[in-house]
Amino acid sequence: MNIGLVRHFKVSCYTKMFMTSADFKQWVKQYDNSDITENKFKIGNIKWDKCFLSDLSRAIKTSQSIFKGEIIKTQLLREVPIAPIFNTNIKLPYTF
Repeated sequence: MNIGLVRHFKVSCYTKMFMTSADFKQWVKQYDNSDITENKFKIGNIKWDKCFLSDLSRAIKTSQSIFKGEIIKTQLLREVPIAPIFNTNIKLPYTF
C-alpha cells in the first residue's frame, strides 16, 4: 500500500497585517471557508488507491484536482485549530 501526504493548495484569503483578538478569530473562520488557488501540480507516476483528507473545503478541492480515485473525508485530519493566545483590543501582528 502506498501512502502519500499532500498539503492543500494556497488559500485565497486576504490577511491584514495587524489584528485584534476578535479580528483574528474572524479571520480564522474566513480562512477555513476560503477558496484555493490551484496550480499545475503533477503527480507523475505515483499511484495510490484511496485519498484520506480533512473535511475542509480547501483539502477537498485540492484532492479532487490531483486525485481521481476514492476520496475519504474525515474531521480527524483537520489542521490543529488556531486561536489568539489572549483576548485584547490592541492590534498585534497576525503572526503573533
